[in-house]
Amino acid sequence: MSTCIFRQLTKPTRTQGSMDRNPTVAIRNPENQTPPKVAYKPHTTHWYPDGNLIVIVENTAFRVFQSFLTRRSGIMKSALAVTQPQRSNNTESPIRVWRDKIDGISVVELDDSAIDFGLLLDVVFPQTCATGIISTQTEWDRLLGLARVAQKYGIADVVSEVIEVLEKVLPTLKRPHGTWSTVDAVRIIHWARHCGFHQFLPMAFYYLATGEWEFDKVDWQAMESLSLRDRLRAQQGLAKLQATVVRLALSRWENYPIGGSKPGTSCPDWHLECWTGYGGKIWPTSDNGTRWTNLLMHPLEELQMRADGKVAKLSNICAPCRKAFVAANKQTMTNIFKELATFFTLEDERVPFGASQAP
Repeated sequence: MSTCIFRQLTKPTRTQGSMDRNPTVAIRNPENQTPPKVAYKPHTTHWYPDGNLIVIVENTAFRVFQSFLTRRSGIMKSALAVTQPQRSNNTESPIRVWRDKIDGISVVELDDSAIDFGLLLDVVFPQTCATGIISTQTEWDRLLGLARVAQKYGIADVVSEVIEVLEKVLPTLKRPHGTWSTVDAVRIIHWARHCGFHQFLPMAFYYLATGEWEFDKVDWQAMESLSLRDRLRAQQGLAKLQATVVRLALSRWENYPIGGSKPGTSCPDWHLECWTGYGGKIWPTSDNGTRWTNLLMHPLEELQMRADGKVAKLSNICAPCRKAFVAANKQTMTNIFKELATFFTLEDERVPFGASQAP
């Protein structure tokens, strides 16, 4: 954001081939004697010829109706209601009101993403969109931006709607679905911390901790964008997670001895196929090492695949043993979820990580 917030403006001009509703807003910087013109591209949707407020976001100009914004945002209403001297000197406000106007229309500048603000206007002016923006059909990263800008300007109903959708899309302890890359996990962490949506943090740190980021340059750069404290949190969380997996899973017959023990009294029917041993019946014995390694490195994914029969066919053991196998793996997942937040809680933190009071 330029330190020169208030600039001398020229009237909107039309570029060659532009339409009347999409003029180019050109301004001159008064700090230079012979300044080049800086052009702001009008938004393709939210430039209304009869609008009474111009909003500059990055290099995009929006011409909108002030009443629509101020009815939804008390923050914008307060910023636009004060006297002109107060507006021009309030450099701490997220809303900069320019001293100069364009054809008598007030101009404000926001320190936001033009894409995010455009999405917010799509919600404020719903008649401009054929389908609802706040839905599971919208890319999750766009919804992150919408939630951020709506929260910034105090539009609580939009924030609530977006979070409700994101909780169906992003993994949480209540809905631990999907598999996420290290880079995506870092993006979610930064967003959740900035906006205070801590319910998304534990699972994001799970995917960060279990990701093989040290072998990927892009993932490593994402990791470096986190604080040293959060990098420690991820490493500590992985160690505690693996220790818990060993405690919960090592005694299971499919894990120790790896895929080779007999059920003993665990088979209610004393089925002959079960009694001769499980080895090679749930997966090939050559896969034993892979299955155990994956259970240590990606426990939730591995346990889910076992319960779903994607890596354990169990076709050669009796129905009661298959049912017990699935139930045991699901219970191990449940136990891990119960403890997951504590894995990423550092010693000097008083509440479990992911709670609303968490740092």
